[in-house]
Amino acid sequence: MIDNGNDNGLFFIIITLVGMDLKKFKNGKSNKALIKIAGQCLEAIEDLHKLNFIHSDIKENDTKRYHRAENLAMGRIGTEFEGAVHLLDFGSCLKINEVAEEFAGTPLYASVAAMESKMLGFKDDLESWFYMLIEWIKFNLPWRGKVYKEILELKKELRDDKLSTFKEVFGEVDAKKAKEDTFFIDFAKILRYIDSLKREDTPDYDRIHYFLQCAFEKISKETGTSDDDDDETLVKKLNEFSRAPYRHLEYKNVSLNFSFNSPEKGNLTTFKCYGITGKPCGLKAKVYVTGSEKLWDSALIESVENEECCEKLNKSFNKDQADIELKPGVQLGSWKVLSGIDAKGLFKVSNIKTTDSQEYSLKASKLNENEKSVILKLKISKGQLDKLCHIYDDGNCLGHDYFVLTSLGPTLEELLVDAIEHKFSLATTYSIGIQCVDALEQLHSIGFMHNQICSKAFAIKDGDPRSVVLYDFQHASEIVEHAAEPLNDEDLTKPFKSCVVSPPDDLESLLYLMILWIDGVLPWSNIQNKRLAMHMKLKVETTEEIRYLLDTVPFSDTIDYSGTKKVLFDGLNKRNLQTAHYDWEPS
Repeated sequence: MIDNGNDNGLFFIIITLVGMDLKKFKNGKSNKALIKIAGQCLEAIEDLHKLNFIHSDIKENDTKRYHRAENLAMGRIGTEFEGAVHLLDFGSCLKINEVAEEFAGTPLYASVAAMESKMLGFKDDLESWFYMLIEWIKFNLPWRGKVYKEILELKKELRDDKLSTFKEVFGEVDAKKAKEDTFFIDFAKILRYIDSLKREDTPDYDRIHYFLQCAFEKISKETGTSDDDDDETLVKKLNEFSRAPYRHLEYKNVSLNFSFNSPEKGNLTTFKCYGITGKPCGLKAKVYVTGSEKLWDSALIESVENEECCEKLNKSFNKDQADIELKPGVQLGSWKVLSGIDAKGLFKVSNIKTTDSQEYSLKASKLNENEKSVILKLKISKGQLDKLCHIYDDGNCLGHDYFVLTSLGPTLEELLVDAIEHKFSLATTYSIGIQCVDALEQLHSIGFMHNQICSKAFAIKDGDPRSVVLYDFQHASEIVEHAAEPLNDEDLTKPFKSCVVSPPDDLESLLYLMILWIDGVLPWSNIQNKRLAMHMKLKVETTEEIRYLLDTVPFSDTIDYSGTKKVLFDGLNKRNLQTAHYDWEPS
């Protein structure tokens, strides 16, 4: 928008001069080009939703007897916006949660809820957008030319894969007959995702972009490079204004934007990191998923390439905490390094002043003051705090701070990666959850909060697979009485971190972590809208015991550790769950 105003009671706006309306422009275009155009339309709708408005009448254009209004148009040929789609007409817009006086949209594209005169949400714009996409690809809609009642009925039939309306649009895409190389499967997934949303939900637009990209890849594989140079040029121009689907993944405590690259055989999918500049930085991550439709629900990084290329990762990585390379044979005080650094950032060491062959773990890094204080108190306790790692020694040598602790086995994060479907059973979750509550109680008893409760902060003792200990205190802070600080947007979307201001927040984070262990995913892990993330935390569906604790713990000034453990114990007993065998123990 360039300007707006009021002249003699006439409101006006001045906008960028656009080119051809989309209805004319799309004629004769390839499916690859149409999908890129649809992706840009989706981005325009998302931008409108960010302003808390619903369009409520998404379509190509509005042609009436005395009036024609362009809803969507392309940028002018010869300008820098030649390949960009513009959303223009906002006369039917509604504020979110605003009730429309009456249905005034276009039945051909209107959502089912709109046609039934229900309150609309963001999902209804997406439903209208989807019908428009189907018409572009299929050249028609099953309900074109029908009366209002028939249109509504046929739209409902589109949801039933046993009915002819569904098969007319998508073909055979049921589990037994579907061919994964048909892009209409991805369209069906888009509709099913839109239908899964509630009116008040904020959609995950990137999930839809991902399905569009999957369809684009399949079409490209099927058709190859077009002989039509104009079409290939158009696709490239459209691609300049098309955002690649991306999702946020935590890597080394840094939230990175990974975009879809290409699917691979099995359950691995490669993603490119879009770093700071919004362009691929070179870092690639192979992500494990249990199916492409679950890519936005659960994904674990299996391996990373070109890590050093990511400027965002390098800037965020605290060099004072960087792992220090110590080669086997190096001595720090009375400790001799036996092996290189492991996934926990620890070295295996032995004590050269003793004759036994016992091994210990050693961490060497620049310790912050809080971490040093925790280490000192654990050293003084001489192992009496059994759920915190036993500190045998600490010091400074060769310019390195170091401390020696109990020899540790794998972290809970490593065990989770190896678990079936990356989940723990309820019996294992509750059992180790009780041990984690003990660990938090002991840490709080020496005057510190943890602030970064996650699976990799806990490990099992080497040689004792049933004993879980808390060993990482890098983010610990002293418990002090002070007013709560303003919330940081990022705090609300961290997978396991609530806005930590008091010890109960450590326990709340642990409860969220237990949901992850049970379900394999947290619903808000990749949600960037802070209000939505908070709402999802408050309403998350989980077990009766965890739900009860989430409804009480965050609203308490103190923690009833015994009461918390009793709730989990009672949950085990009520279900007659056996705890004699943890998931990672041999049968």
